[in-house]
Amino acid sequence: MKRWIVALIGLAAGVAIAVLLQVTHPDMVGPVGVLAFFVLLYVAVTSGVFLLLELGRKLLLRFVQAGKWRLYCQEISDIKLYYYASVIALAPIILLGMQSVGGIRLMEGVLVVIFEILALVYVSKRS
Repeated sequence: MKRWIVALIGLAAGVAIAVLLQVTHPDMVGPVGVLAFFVLLYVAVTSGVFLLLELGRKLLLRFVQAGKWRLYCQEISDIKLYYYASVIALAPIILLGMQSVGGIRLMEGVLVVIFEILALVYVSKRS
């Protein structure tokens, strides 16, 4: 996958969020506008996490000598990196949604972390 396309999509989502926040407020846009904000935020965070994971993979390939880690980094595909990025990017969106409707306590934070771990294990075993 072309990295510049991912960066461009994330940048476009970030610009759309900035415009949405400057031009409107939640009472003005209603539920559809709030949903659009969360979707755009998810797209922006997913593309940012994907680019960070790709950078981490390239750094590991550069600095790790031949062995188990290097082989694993060479085998991981862009699609699998995207799956990981989409799961990781969901956590801040969930936490932001929880904060907007009632706050986050320790138990909710722990449950989100458990959900993330389970989702990452599922992605690693499934794909």
